[in-house]
Amino acid sequence: MGQTPVSKEIIESVLAPDLDELEPKLMWPGYSVKALAELLNAKNAEIRSFLHGQLPAGRPEELRDQLLAVGLPL
Repeated sequence: MGQTPVSKEIIESVLAPDLDELEPKLMWPGYSVKALAELLNAKNAEIRSFLHGQLPAGRPEELRDQLLAVGLPL
């Protein structure tokens, strides 16, 4: 009654398109790049590359396994 429907453009402008990606999933509970680097004994640059999918083959799986081993939900 008297309400305007929300358009697709408005929804897309408000919601983040990468909401289900790894970085937002880890940042939401407070795991920053620095915290993850300390937790995984890695450099900040390596963690940033991991979050953006830019690591060489094999290394992302190692980091993901370490995150799962410490109990982080992925």
